[in-house]
Amino acid sequence: MHWGERGVSSAHLSEARIRSEFYNRTQAHEPIAIDRPDGKLVVQEAREPGWGEADTGTERALAVSEKAFGHESVEVAQVLASLGNTRSSDGDFEGALSCLKRSLEIREKALAPTNTELVISFHNLGNLYSKWGDYARALPYLERSAELLEK
Repeated sequence: MHWGERGVSSAHLSEARIRSEFYNRTQAHEPIAIDRPDGKLVVQEAREPGWGEADTGTERALAVSEKAFGHESVEVAQVLASLGNTRSSDGDFEGALSCLKRSLEIREKALAPTNTELVISFHNLGNLYSKWGDYARALPYLERSAELLEK
């Protein structure tokens, strides 16, 4: 894995821009870490990771995002969703379920009831249950996702 690193003075970046940068990179499933040593913002991203490396990178991004933004932030919810989907792809149902449920809980507290991130959370949980053959549990999540899309 190759790690790119660029330091930028934190005085030149607003908190909104930092959050936007973090969100955009996690949406693209690129692990990212934000650290602020000596007043610098350091962004590290993994390039061409394998699945195991992606999981490790996303776990690291989770730890850093919890420290940078707080345990109940939407940034943490985004990283949890990415980690949950990776674990689902790796066949780790319990790990995926834990991450995706925590992501949904954070988003429900932090976002408006019609926010599209909630649609994604409900859809992810429905897909997970469906993938593992638990259609009775999948259906309410998928129905809720569809309801929100109609609004």
